[in-house]
Amino acid sequence: MKSINEFKANGKIKDLVIKFFEARQVSHTAHLQTKSYAEHKALNSFYDDLLGLTDDFIETYQGQYGIITGYEAINIPKESDMVKYLEDFADEIKSNRENLNKEDTHLQNILDEFLSLTYKTLYKLKYLK
Repeated sequence: MKSINEFKANGKIKDLVIKFFEARQVSHTAHLQTKSYAEHKALNSFYDDLLGLTDDFIETYQGQYGIITGYEAINIPKESDMVKYLEDFADEIKSNRENLNKEDTHLQNILDEFLSLTYKTLYKLKYLK
């Protein structure tokens, strides 16, 4: 089991947080560029809710392990297929679970909320056209 200092110094958590920032920007941009009303509304809900979850995750993590520092500039990909982007985003969240202490169920729960939001948005984008 990793020590608290290993979790505190874990750069992979910073990378995950940067991915949360990226997903918000990508979805907001796609929301503004789509010509589909259903996609416009689905992405609006996604990026609005993503912001709150991102704050919840970061504030909870920092309350336990300390301030995350050293954020780098975000390179926003030119993703035109939001379904593919969100499927990849969900996979990245799932693959990052191992970077959290298994006993930190409160942080794992917030990751579950990210996944729930992502899959709910994928449902809307795929089937509610």
